[in-house]
Amino acid sequence: MSDRYGLSRVSLLNHSGLTPDARMTAAEMVQLLDIAAQEMAVRSILKGYPLAAARGRKDRMPGVEVRAKTGTLNFTRGLAGYLDGQGGKRLAFAYFASNLKARAAAKSGDAPRGASGWRRRAINLEADLLRHWSRVHLS
Repeated sequence: MSDRYGLSRVSLLNHSGLTPDARMTAAEMVQLLDIAAQEMAVRSILKGYPLAAARGRKDRMPGVEVRAKTGTLNFTRGLAGYLDGQGGKRLAFAYFASNLKARAAAKSGDAPRGASGWRRRAINLEADLLRHWSRVHLS
């Protein structure tokens, strides 16, 4: 990946990239998404991601389409993809959140105590960020 895309620090050990030893910054993911948008049919592996107009509402944010891939482990959450707005505007984005201390303390198997609430807060934050980025960069 480093020779082709200039991402020398990236280390992905499996298809998901979600392992304790995986290394990639959000900025590196956005760089890869920018390249992928031009070179590959990456959008075919991304799914539509519903984005509510505001937290707690069911109506969708008008004029914005989100195509993204999620990644979730105990105390780790990632979302990366594209925000498409009116007039052909597109924004590549990546959001990674983790609580490394809680993750290290968690045993494998069932979800550890606190993981569900942590996940909900991480998803709420990612939706808040997507709404903010849409307003700032796609308006």
